[in-house]
Amino acid sequence: MTDNQLLIEAAQKGDLTAVLRLIPLSDPTSDNSEALAQAARHGHVECVEALIPVSDVCADNSFALWIAANQGHSDCVAILIPYSRPKDGHCRALKTAARFGHVDCVEILQTQHSQKERIEALLMAIMGNHRDCVEALARGVRDWSLLTSPFYHCLAEHQYELADVVYTHLEPHFPENHRQNGYQRYPEYFARWDAQKQKELLRVVVSDKDAPSPGPRKL
Repeated sequence: MTDNQLLIEAAQKGDLTAVLRLIPLSDPTSDNSEALAQAARHGHVECVEALIPVSDVCADNSFALWIAANQGHSDCVAILIPYSRPKDGHCRALKTAARFGHVDCVEILQTQHSQKERIEALLMAIMGNHRDCVEALARGVRDWSLLTSPFYHCLAEHQYELADVVYTHLEPHFPENHRQNGYQRYPEYFARWDAQKQKELLRVVVSDKDAPSPGPRKL
């Protein structure tokens, strides 16, 4: 077995002592920096840190970042981001984290992306039915108009729980004409939403009414 193969195996196992010993004897950039990719794949943070300075972190469309996100290793993702190109492969690291429900990775990665790119990842989270990721990505979108497509996608696919998550962020900015159009397309959903809002409002009113009145002020 060559020194390069031994380095890759050590990185895969998370054997930091062996990795440090083998780095000067091998070429960590070989095979698209496979040793770094293996350390990231298995979440070996210390090995990732040791290999970053001697590897090509952006090799194969920032594969190390992608595989860390794919496996949900948020610590590795955070370490790799400053040395990677998060938008490589059409933002595949963010999309794969969203697709597989790795919300910690999503929270870290979405800060590197535009509003439209977050929407693309949001659709992947919807596809995977990952509520936490949908919430994290919808919360990060400031342009309400971008949320309309994911919202109606949820309704079309009968993913009403996810539709509620998206609409929570969309509703305060939803123009009345858009809302009326939505009522025509999905009357049962909007009627249920309005009924729920009325119940919440009534609960608040009753709660305020039942609250003890403040005592007399002490002079």
